[in-house]
Formats: sequence, C-alpha cells, structure tokens
Amino acid sequence: MATTLSGSGARRMESRGGEFQDCSESSSDYMNDEKEIIDSVLAGEHDLFAVLVERYQEDISQQMWRFSRDIMIRDELVQEVFVESFTGLESFRGESPFLHWLRVIAVRVGYRHWKNKEKQKKHVPLEDWDGAEYNWVSCPGEEDACDPEQTEYAGKLMFSLLERLKSEERVVLTLMYYEKSSVAEIAQKLDWSEAMVKMRAYRARKKLKKIIEAEDILEKLPWTV
Repeated sequence: MATTLSGSGARRMESRGGEFQDCSESSSDYMNDEKEIIDSVLAGEHDLFAVLVERYQEDISQQMWRFSRDIMIRDELVQEVFVESFTGLESFRGESPFLHWLRVIAVRVGYRHWKNKEKQKKHVPLEDWDGAEYNWVSCPGEEDACDPEQTEYAGKLMFSLLERLKSEERVVLTLMYYEKSSVAEIAQKLDWSEAMVKMRAYRARKKLKKIIEAEDILEKLPWTV
C-alpha cells in the first residue's frame, strides 16, 4: 500500500508485555488521553493519529501474524488496519477500548486477505512436514514450557493445515482457538449470527479432522483432534 502513517507522540511510550503503555499517566488519564487524541484527530489534527499507531502497532502486528507468515504481507495488513481505522474513525463510538475496535478491523482485514488468496490456493505439501525428530510427549502441555522449536513447528504446521480450509472456516477456528474468542464475540467481529458461527465452527473442525486423517499426520501433532 502506498499510504504511510508516521510521526511521533508527545508522551513517553513504553512496551510492557507486548502492549504500548503511556508511562506518564494513570490508567484513567490514559483512557481520557486516548479520547482526547481521537477527538483532536476528528477535529482536523490528523498528525496525532500517529500516537495511536505507535501505541498499538505491536499488538496489531502480533495479531496479523495469524493471517500471514510472510513478513512483508503482514506489514501490509497492519498498515491496512490503521488506514481503515483512520478513514473510519468517525464510526468509533468509544463504548469499548480503542484497541478492541482495532482488533475487529484487523480480523476483517485478515479475513478479506484470506478470501482474496483463496483463488490461488497454494499450500505447503503436508508430506514435507516431518515431526519424528520432536518428542511431543516431553512437552507438559503448557506452551511456555515447551521447546521453542517445537512450539514454532506446531504453529507452522497448524497454519498450513488451516490454509486448506475455506476462509470462513479458517477465520472462525483462528478466533476460537488462537484468540480465545467466544461465539458471541466472533459473531460481533464478523457480523455473523451466533448460529452461523457454531455451524461453521462445527464444519471446520470436521473438515480439519478429515484432512489430518487423510494425510496420516495425526501422530505428528502435539494435540488431539
């Protein structure tokens, strides 16, 4: 994308646990500051939007990693999220934190990316995945207790498996299992009914199980299907 949002905020920002926080203000002041920034941007001070970009860029970048493992594509998707949030800022009602609103836009941007990509349908052959070198039994089940290489391997394999599903099936499982979203939250993010979310999740799990069984890779997975 050609549009670039850049600039620097007037406040001291610090990354804590993957999320940028304003270290000079209390929590309530932080939220008020955010509202003031948004109001100022809507009033014409567009450069102030760069403060919000800086504040939430890392969070959105981590989220978009679930939609593409290509760094360049991921960065384009992140930029697209902020461009869409900037152009649609008037629709932000402030009923929930700004980051929550950004995440909804991020899901829709990622889902649209998958739908556009469906026409190409290029997958990594599952027979190329060899899990024999990893001893999954030694992993206690908590992700942070596993060998980093095992965790990375599992993530890449799952990403490759999900690529074989339709975009609507893939996004519902991604939200359900990666982002731990409830059925109601998924329905809100994708503008679907809860019944549709449940139906597509059921079909997606059923299809994923068939793929795993057909490829005979069940023993390579650190989870049960």
